[in-house]
Amino acid sequence: MRPHSSNQLPIRRQSFGRLASDLRARTLRMSDGRVVLVRGQPDPHRLLDNLAHAGVMKSDKLAPRQLGFTEDLTEPLTAGLLARVAHRVRRRERWAERQRHGVSRRQAAELRRVRRRLDYLYGLYNQPTTSEDGFGLLIDEEQQAELDALARSAGCHQLGDAELPGFTRIVFWLSGRSAAERFMQAYRRLPPTSRESRARDQLRSTLAQLQVWRRRLAVEPLRGIRMEIEEWARRLPADLAMRAGLLGKKFRRSLPSRLQAQVEACRQAVNECSDGCRSTQLAAVAALVACDQHAEPDALAAEWGASVNGHWVQRSAAMLLDELPKPGFGRLVDFLGGHSGTSCWHYESIRTQLARGERVEDVRWALDHSLGDRVGDAGLRTRWFRRLVEDAESAGLEMMSKVDLFADACQHRRARSVIRGYVDWVNRLPADARSPRVLRQLKSTLAGPMLWAVDQPETLAAVEDWLQTAAVPRGASVDDLGVWHCLADACGAGHARTAVEAGRDASARELAYLHSLAASGRASQPQLVRLEKLARRHHAAARLPERGAKAVCRAAVSTANQALLRGLRDASERLLGAELAELIKDEPLSRCREFTSWRSDMDANQRRLLQEVLAKHARHGPGYKLHLDCNQAWIRAARADGVRVRRWLRPPGATFGHSAGWARVAVANGLLDVLLMGTRFQTCLSLDGCNNLAVLTNAAHANKQVVYAYDEHGRPIARKLLAISKQGTLLGYECFVMGVGEIQSDEVMAAVEDYCIQLAHAANVTPADRGEPASLSGCFWYDDLPVPWTRLLPSDPSLLGRACGYAGGPAPVAAQ
Repeated sequence: MRPHSSNQLPIRRQSFGRLASDLRARTLRMSDGRVVLVRGQPDPHRLLDNLAHAGVMKSDKLAPRQLGFTEDLTEPLTAGLLARVAHRVRRRERWAERQRHGVSRRQAAELRRVRRRLDYLYGLYNQPTTSEDGFGLLIDEEQQAELDALARSAGCHQLGDAELPGFTRIVFWLSGRSAAERFMQAYRRLPPTSRESRARDQLRSTLAQLQVWRRRLAVEPLRGIRMEIEEWARRLPADLAMRAGLLGKKFRRSLPSRLQAQVEACRQAVNECSDGCRSTQLAAVAALVACDQHAEPDALAAEWGASVNGHWVQRSAAMLLDELPKPGFGRLVDFLGGHSGTSCWHYESIRTQLARGERVEDVRWALDHSLGDRVGDAGLRTRWFRRLVEDAESAGLEMMSKVDLFADACQHRRARSVIRGYVDWVNRLPADARSPRVLRQLKSTLAGPMLWAVDQPETLAAVEDWLQTAAVPRGASVDDLGVWHCLADACGAGHARTAVEAGRDASARELAYLHSLAASGRASQPQLVRLEKLARRHHAAARLPERGAKAVCRAAVSTANQALLRGLRDASERLLGAELAELIKDEPLSRCREFTSWRSDMDANQRRLLQEVLAKHARHGPGYKLHLDCNQAWIRAARADGVRVRRWLRPPGATFGHSAGWARVAVANGLLDVLLMGTRFQTCLSLDGCNNLAVLTNAAHANKQVVYAYDEHGRPIARKLLAISKQGTLLGYECFVMGVGEIQSDEVMAAVEDYCIQLAHAANVTPADRGEPASLSGCFWYDDLPVPWTRLLPSDPSLLGRACGYAGGPAPVAAQ
């Protein structure tokens, strides 16, 4: 008999029960698109190490080696393997047909399970996957239903731990439902996380420094090292020194033996500290349960933590030894000893900043605010950026809420100059000009338009021009309020003040007369009431110049800020072009920014297609798809197959009633509605989403349509993508609904689907649940996979639009 290769199943030597068991092996899709079968049990230590470091956000992209499986436990899913298994299954089915009725019935149930599993493996093998987003831990529909039921019964959404569902999926994939249930039970018994993580990091740094002293004993005089150690130990906190074993009896011990004892005591203290991280505890429990081990989670977590501590200390000591002969070593030791151990991961940045003369408190400030390596390079100095943030906070701009984004934006010199100029301008404004309303406008401008304006040279130049012209009143500096006070006098405040003081006004003379009567005691009660009223009016008139100056100041600041926003919009519209700028002229500035970023992501072919779409839309209106060059071949072929293209591309709308009112369903003939199909419903097709360029294909291709549902006020409440497949059938994709209740959502989705079925009937297209549309331009398109239709016939084939029992909506339009 010919021997089989090591990476293939010995199909002919296996019993059918063993074959069925092997088919139930775990399935995992690799980064290159291949599907592999994974068997056996993983190594718990390697599994724990990768889970605790990688985190659940990357758990769907773990390779077999990262999960603790060796190469002999994995096997690629190939066409030959599937063919041999299918041949064995067919032979078993023929054998079962010849058996007695009871045996045949038992065998038939087992064969059905094997056949479903084989079909699932065939589907995985034939599914095209070339993107990295398509690999991970694979489970079939039955397993997914079991996992969802387990999550609902355990109440994962109520436990408040974001990492729990990811770990539960890993355990389920590794060991099945019972293991996932045991994992959920063990999770509920986990103790709360420790607060000693900072002490652990400080002990790690102390242990690394002790290792450095031990290395230096072999090459340097003991007297000098002893003095350095004593000086260094005196600067440490007392509780830390006591816990690390640095305090106590020191007589009758040489310096090497004393250091050895201190190293052992400090290492023991480090290992006794809790990891302080919830993900480590979850990873330990997941590794134990998945590998079917009965050890305590704390023991495995402690063993893993000791190895991590050893690696951390060894790395820190090696870095310190490399810096030993260089100047500034003392400052580096002081910094690492006084800060948390997370500084080790940004060691190069810290060393560079300290060697360049940065202050220790500035470097610590950067680490405390999780800036890490974002500051400290040759351009962005830590001290400069800290002063910028403090100045912005003192002006009320609240830069700390987005300090990491501002650190990324300040990497270039021109961007730093622009942001610094805006903060200085706000700081020099008088307090009267920074009212709460004006300050909200300034904060919104800095955190929004100013933050993204530095990404494009054109918008950056617009801000620079504004700083030189629009932000400064003509003939005065920014902080000179003389111009604004003159404007206040010109508004009438000065004349009113002069009239009151000189007594030439009738009310002023009356006020003086009533004062004299009140002083002599001859004023009547009505005269006293009149006197009080005139006194209040006089006080308000006296404050008129001050109030006028404040109002003019605030108006000037708001006008200058609006001039900046107008300049940014003009620069963005020049980047977008005349056609696209005209299309989004009524959209806010933030939408203009999204379109600018979306257009910058396109390649040359997509930009040419966008220009053609915009030009045809400007010339032909809603029927622009009929005139695009990329659609002509498909339109001719579709008409030859009997598709009514014009009814498909320009159908009438329909109205329907629901429990909260009425709504209208129609195809989005407007180009802007198609481009915003993802942005309005916050999907991956948003202009800033991962599949943002797919909306251009939906807007250009004639075999794709977007159906909208609008409420009685014209606001979009639902959206569904349609496509005609290569076989000439109608495919429907996920329907997204927003802004309505749960009951109305079901009604809206049903009405949208009814409209789509009527559209298929009017266009002479058959609805289908599977298929793929043709690519007409070669541009990127995201296939979200069609969803099955709940009905295949329209409720009213004679009318495309009809009113569903509600008389308040507009009249339906009959199909022509």
